[in-house]
Amino acid sequence: MFQRLFFTEEEQLFFLKTYFGRDPRPEEMQRILLHEIFQDYLWCLWTIYKEAKGEDYGALAMERMERAMKNIAEYNTTYNFDDVV
Repeated sequence: MFQRLFFTEEEQLFFLKTYFGRDPRPEEMQRILLHEIFQDYLWCLWTIYKEAKGEDYGALAMERMERAMKNIAEYNTTYNFDDVV
C-alpha cells in the first residue's frame, strides 16, 4: 500500500490512523487494496499508450503491472473473492 510514496508499513498505518482518526476497519483496508490494484492497472495502460505515442517511461508499465499482480495475489489470499465491499 502507498508503495509509490515509499512509506513503510508502519508509516502507512500511521497515515491511515491519522486520516480516519481511528484504526482503519478491515473493509476499509480491503477497499484500499482494491483501489491500489485498479490504479496500478490504469497507470500501466496509460504508460503503454504514451509509449505507443513515442514517449519513454522506462520500465514503469511493467513495474505497475507487476505490482498489480502482486496485490491481486495478496487480495486473493487475504480476502474472500465473493465478499467484495
